[in-house]
Amino acid sequence: MTENGTDWRLVAAEEARQRNKAEEALVEMRRFLFDYFHLLGPDPLENINVVVRTLGKVLGSDVALYNRLENGILKTWSIDNEPPGFKREDHPQGHICYDMTISHHGPTNIEAVVLNDLEGSEWETLDSNVRQYGLKSYLGFPVLVEGQVVGSLCVVDTRKRRYTDVEQYIIAAFSSAIRLEEERLLTQNRLAAAIADLKEKNEQIERMALTDSLTDLPNRRAMIGFLDREIATLRRRLHANGNQAGGKGFAVVLCDIDRFKAVNDTHGHACGDEVLKSVATILRNNLRGQDLAARWGGEEFLLLLRNMDADEAVAVAERIRHIIAATPFACGDETFQVTLTFGISCWNDPHTTIDYCVDCSDQALYAGKAGGRNRVVVLPAQTLCL
Repeated sequence: MTENGTDWRLVAAEEARQRNKAEEALVEMRRFLFDYFHLLGPDPLENINVVVRTLGKVLGSDVALYNRLENGILKTWSIDNEPPGFKREDHPQGHICYDMTISHHGPTNIEAVVLNDLEGSEWETLDSNVRQYGLKSYLGFPVLVEGQVVGSLCVVDTRKRRYTDVEQYIIAAFSSAIRLEEERLLTQNRLAAAIADLKEKNEQIERMALTDSLTDLPNRRAMIGFLDREIATLRRRLHANGNQAGGKGFAVVLCDIDRFKAVNDTHGHACGDEVLKSVATILRNNLRGQDLAARWGGEEFLLLLRNMDADEAVAVAERIRHIIAATPFACGDETFQVTLTFGISCWNDPHTTIDYCVDCSDQALYAGKAGGRNRVVVLPAQTLCL
């Protein structure tokens, strides 16, 4: 017997049991570390779950969990043997894992937090989990990522226990495993952000390559793509109808600002640019949602009017022509008018080509110019929409 009446044989037996348990835990941890890369997959969050579950098994604790501080909120990222009613998100202050393990440590003083006996301690008052679940012991270790303590890996028990040096070494090793997964997740997120940024920049470059910088309309290259897809739609329709043509096709409308060189010569190229932008805005604002306007080149614009016959296309062009002719354009103190000439061809033939469509509209436009300008001309050919 010892001086205080304790049977030394019982003490020795308990110490031996604790040593054996610690040695068994160390063997289990070594097994885990040996199998580490075989157990883990590509998802860092699932890997953190594996680490937490294994830690609980190795240390034989009631609950193992990894708490992470995010935007001022303490969040449980992973928990093994979750008790009923457990709050996975809470304000950090008053929780052992935050007050003792996260905020109490910095990058130069990382060590295990060992609380072998919570009964009667201040934590029964401060930490609601200690009260609610009758926790008696706590072992935690900070998780350090890029020089900052971001979370705590911990185990808790509802019985009093003395966490050995070996068990503290084990939780430190598992904390390093969590850190590796945190860093992998950080790398993945940064890579995803870089890819998203690169994709956005590529889309911006593509938009710039397909957009006229002055008028903000699609440019010639973009409109060629739209025309190509429109012809492909006609081909699919023809195939679906058993190679029987029918229905409305599309109208290709070329329009040109009359005597635009005189605008530049008289009022200057800056004023000419403003005229181009104003005309582009009028064209855009006076088309249906399914129709498109593009700057074809110089002072020339091309309109793609979908599902429209010749009479309907003429009505659209005439309406826009009247709006343009009635719009006063101002440069400085001077006000002047401009007019547009339109050339139209309509198509429902799936065997046509882009160049042929545009050439026919260009012929109609040329006829309009030769006929006195400020007019709408439809190409009189058998290829017009029916």
